[in-house]
Amino acid sequence: MSGAAQIPSFLQQDFGIPSVTGEPSIRDLLPEPVKEPQRVLLLSDVHGNWPALHAVLAHAQGRYDIIWFLGDMVGYGPYPLECLAFLCDYIPADQWCAGNHDLGLFDRVPDFTWSGAAGETIRRHATEIQDRRPDLWTWADEHFVLSRGGPVMRTYGKGQLVFTHANLENDMNTYLFPAATFHTRPNLLRLREFLPQPAETGWLLAGHTHIPCLFHLPTQADDFTQARPISIRWGEPVMVNQGHYYINPGSVGQPRDGNQRACYVILDTIGQQAIWYRVPYELNKTLMQMNALGYPPYVRDMLIDGGTERTKQELLPFYQSEVSGIIALDSKFL
Repeated sequence: MSGAAQIPSFLQQDFGIPSVTGEPSIRDLLPEPVKEPQRVLLLSDVHGNWPALHAVLAHAQGRYDIIWFLGDMVGYGPYPLECLAFLCDYIPADQWCAGNHDLGLFDRVPDFTWSGAAGETIRRHATEIQDRRPDLWTWADEHFVLSRGGPVMRTYGKGQLVFTHANLENDMNTYLFPAATFHTRPNLLRLREFLPQPAETGWLLAGHTHIPCLFHLPTQADDFTQARPISIRWGEPVMVNQGHYYINPGSVGQPRDGNQRACYVILDTIGQQAIWYRVPYELNKTLMQMNALGYPPYVRDMLIDGGTERTKQELLPFYQSEVSGIIALDSKFL
């Protein structure tokens, strides 16, 4: 698409998801604290898309015990204040990683080249936060530092988890796309170096790519080429109980796999299974706010199209996208 993004008629419908100002309140959607969390809500790459985040929280209500956020609350979308306030107010500091866009507010991403739209929206968000919520700006300045990008090790349930925004090296220039086989699969092999203790089951949780995926490497494997993709069907559990796994929950606020719906994961650390969900949200609200504020057409188009033709190719050659999910193409491996 070129020029100002046109909002298709099908995006004008009411999906029945609570609106930004509607009921229930955000606090009502969140679980009460538990001593030993079992079910982890994995969120990543919200990117200033408050309607998408609100829809995900409403959809996930009652399904999880604890939130883990993998980074990038700001950048691209028209609601940076709402999203940043949610991170500050509702997610404890030891339950999230900082993403490159979060760090970009303060120019803290070494040797990173921003695209035109990304750089423009980061500068816009920095100005808006400073002008309208100086308290949030001060909080972000304290918390958005490179060391918070990950990796962070935790043990929940029957597995050991390593959380990071981009990868185990905390290198924001490297993306663990399915297609980036010589980054993605070696990172999974390296996971065992980061586990607190030798483990039969370990999970690498990373975002950054905006592309959902699941890779598995047997515990005894000593060659990254033995890592294999596993098919994901939306809303259906996948067992992650035998070996080491790379789990990417996709993006809440700017999916790039050709599916415009928000994406998130529930990881059950006792049952050792993961479920990817796709959630429709009030996309028209986000697009209209972008139009009203003069956001770059490219950013609006990406929300409508669920990415670009280039980003959709990042699933290949290991996955093909279908309506029901993303299907592993094991025959495509080297």
